[in-house]
Amino acid sequence: MANDRNVLLTGAASGVGKAVAERLTAQGYAVVALDIEEPSGANAAYHRCDLGDKASIDDVLGKLDGTYVSLMNVAGVPGTRGAETTIRVNLLGLRHFTEGVWQRVTDGGTVVNVTSIAGNNWRKRREYLNDLLATPGFDEGLQWWRTHGESIDTDAYTFSKEAVVLYTMQLAGRGLARGNQVFDRRIEFSGPT
Repeated sequence: MANDRNVLLTGAASGVGKAVAERLTAQGYAVVALDIEEPSGANAAYHRCDLGDKASIDDVLGKLDGTYVSLMNVAGVPGTRGAETTIRVNLLGLRHFTEGVWQRVTDGGTVVNVTSIAGNNWRKRREYLNDLLATPGFDEGLQWWRTHGESIDTDAYTFSKEAVVLYTMQLAGRGLARGNQVFDRRIEFSGPT
């Protein structure tokens, strides 16, 4: 897979991710969809990937080839899934996958991280967020959460979205690709909660 129309898309089976997959394929992009469920409707290559499971992410990373003009991280879960699951999927999995494919994003390519207005107050918890983002990987980040999560003055969903905001800024600061974050004012979760 080597052209300037390849896009990696997490969360492609439903909601915003499904709409993005359909739009991109209609515009001629070759979408590689990653989700726990196979997407319907979009003409996309598919890899089963659970962003809450490091082994699942590593399995997919071993199967990807070529380069990509964009990585779009749209997958996410609501806070009702439990604090640890929320952190694993919304932040740690997103970061682990992004770091694993970073070098495959073409020069001038984009990394798009969909977050929410819940991430707007990231400055308030910047010290905690920097500590978590300084962990070298998924397992260390999860251990950090298990140690410090209960002492943070907000819920796991909000904290995960704040962390994605700061992580996206860090990506942009690397200068290897453009880092973009998209704030959605309201996303209704139609899947299991």
